[in-house]
Amino acid sequence: MMNDLLSKLYLLSPLSRRARVKQYLNKDHTKQLIMPESALNDGIGDTLIENFLTYFRMPVGIVPDITIDDQSFNFTLAVEETSIIAALNATVKTFRDNGRIYSSQGNDYIKGQISYQSSLLNELCLLDHKDQLKKMLMQTYPSYFKRENPIINITKKCTQDFSIYYLEINSGDSMGANLVTQFCESTSRYLTQVENFPKPLMNIVSNSLIKPNIKVCCELEIDQELGRAIELASKFAHQDPMRASTHNKGILNAIDPIVMASGNDWRAINANLHSWAARGSQYSPLSNWEYRDSVLYGEMEIPLQLGIIGGATKIHPDVKFCLNLMGINSKSDLKKVITTAGLLQNFAALKALVSDGIVRGHMKLHLKNIVKAADMKDRSNEEKLMCELEGFLSKNRKVTNSDAQTIISQLNL
Repeated sequence: MMNDLLSKLYLLSPLSRRARVKQYLNKDHTKQLIMPESALNDGIGDTLIENFLTYFRMPVGIVPDITIDDQSFNFTLAVEETSIIAALNATVKTFRDNGRIYSSQGNDYIKGQISYQSSLLNELCLLDHKDQLKKMLMQTYPSYFKRENPIINITKKCTQDFSIYYLEINSGDSMGANLVTQFCESTSRYLTQVENFPKPLMNIVSNSLIKPNIKVCCELEIDQELGRAIELASKFAHQDPMRASTHNKGILNAIDPIVMASGNDWRAINANLHSWAARGSQYSPLSNWEYRDSVLYGEMEIPLQLGIIGGATKIHPDVKFCLNLMGINSKSDLKKVITTAGLLQNFAALKALVSDGIVRGHMKLHLKNIVKAADMKDRSNEEKLMCELEGFLSKNRKVTNSDAQTIISQLNL
């Protein structure tokens, strides 16, 4: 049953929506939370980046009440694209009524690279010093080894010109990029100072996870014609890399905005997901859809490098607000929320593409932008212009800014 406070928010004004969300957040008196002000103070921005000037404002919206593994979450998205939240809202309602979503997860490991020119190493091999290195790291980073399951693995790979050592750790609830890079730097420094190794070319985290750490599956009772068409659309993406690229872009339409709202590194996640999509003989889709016995089955198994502690999650009030509103209590929660949103957004895009196409739906949502940008004598006539444009769209299947200006001139608006 959907929470009444978050139902039909699109019918309310922004002021009323905020009031509803404040009520929702504060229904549990142990988790009092105030919605952030529309403008942050300079101190936060100056802490986050160098040469801070001002804030670039991105709309933040909500998609409420999606059940994953019998647990209810909300999605908060920082995004400017008109259709994304509308499509995701409609899809969530569809799955709330007739579907089910469940997930499974693997361990959160992250790797760093210590790279040497092979010709400079001669007979030296880092693997011969694994025990000393682990002992040194335990002394240098004692807090890490107090964590649950503090894994350190060291492996080697050789290319034509380089000897590359991979240092893998359990990242826990943080993303782990800074920590694993520090481990790599400490390791190479020890080897140079104590074991006469040459200076490495570089020490750096890898943004490529070679194993997925989250899998989300969904099931939806659906009309046979539509189910078969979505299955064919999925097969098309698996067979054509050009289609797979746009297919995955639709998935990232939901993933990136939630990653941004949660204060995570969307650039790292995009790099990882695209490298994952290209792991085979050709670039492939991140999701898969099949239709069997009146049920559409979807799944997405991907690697995600993210965290709920560290970076902007510590000091940015908007991030804290978004994580709380989503109902995120762990990195595990955030992974399943982000992956589910991507899979459902993919469903929405495929459904539109194999049905009426996306132009009409996009244009209907874009009408507000056209009205706001139009040159009008009297802004009180915006509603009248909107009605005229909706009729024009229904008849012509498209609307341009020029069409709007023509209507304004004809009706003297």
